[in-house]
Amino acid sequence: MNSVVPHVSNHKLKLPELPVPPLEQTAQRLLESAKVLTTDENQIKTLELRIASFLANEDPKLQSRLEEYKKDPRNLLSLEQIWDDANYMEYRDSTVVNVSFFYGFVPTSQPLSGTQYAARIAHYALQFRKTLFDGQLDPDFIGKDKSPLCMNSYRFMFDACRIPCKPADYVNVNRQKIGHVAVVHKGNWWSIPATTADGTPLSVSELEQKIDYIINQPVKEGFVGVLTTRNRDKWADIDPTNADSLAEIESAAFVIALDGTQTLDTPVTKSRHLWHAGDGGKLSNNRFVDKPAQFICWTDQSSNTARGGLIGEHSAMDGTPIVRFCEFILENIEKFLHRLEEPVDRSIANARTDNSMQLHQKMMMKSKYIVKTIQS
Repeated sequence: MNSVVPHVSNHKLKLPELPVPPLEQTAQRLLESAKVLTTDENQIKTLELRIASFLANEDPKLQSRLEEYKKDPRNLLSLEQIWDDANYMEYRDSTVVNVSFFYGFVPTSQPLSGTQYAARIAHYALQFRKTLFDGQLDPDFIGKDKSPLCMNSYRFMFDACRIPCKPADYVNVNRQKIGHVAVVHKGNWWSIPATTADGTPLSVSELEQKIDYIINQPVKEGFVGVLTTRNRDKWADIDPTNADSLAEIESAAFVIALDGTQTLDTPVTKSRHLWHAGDGGKLSNNRFVDKPAQFICWTDQSSNTARGGLIGEHSAMDGTPIVRFCEFILENIEKFLHRLEEPVDRSIANARTDNSMQLHQKMMMKSKYIVKTIQS
């Protein structure tokens, strides 16, 4: 595993260490935050008393232990790990809604087909990946004084996945020289080697041809994506005979889910489609919610044009990097909407399509345990 933070462009960032604030300050913030949740004065008074009791009795011992722990430089990353484990990795219920987040994309100014849209998303997402890995990505800043933000979470943006495990999950990063994209259509998984050895993305035309090939394959509905939405312990117990196929998805740069034609005519239906995989999770087989970044693409039935969005896995990825990532993709799609590319060499493109090492379907073994898990 390689989880080294990709280096950013030539900025020497001076970031503060992770803080261990005075507990009185944290307690006051807790109280102020809780007040917006109730107008019941008795509840507020009860909370005030419990906070006061904690500060008087447990606080000195626990706070001093934490401050001593922080003094050792070797423990600085462990402070982050404590937060991640307690808030995310030890959480055993489904990550959908409880841990995940989503964004809906603004439609393009000119119509695109679903294949055209998905190919452009993949191309510019891979371009962002190359910029990051080449050390050319400028750091994030915030506020009027342009304070730098920590870029640590970028190490989990690509080629990464949350792995189910007991008693706590973990994030695995598996950097690939030739980046590949996992594409799911009707619950069936495909792996597309999508970059050259130096990380340069394949052209939009090449990616479009590969995605079009996938869409036109006659397949039965697959199911493995449903498992990622379940209780984490049950997901961790799944038959290990699927490990090789899962590894191909887990190490992919990101996932693109092709959802076909959908009727999503309100903000609520669009939100449910992106966040819940539709009403009642009806498209859960077409998701892999353990991936930090998963793009959802569909064709709007009324306009017959492409729409899209993203669902993210919050334990590995935060909103600020993902917003920047998505803005880069959408701005470039719009900027180069009408750019004509060089024609693809058909002999090369066809060879890549026909070669099982270049484009291959990920078929999951239907063990009795998996079938039983889905039905339960």
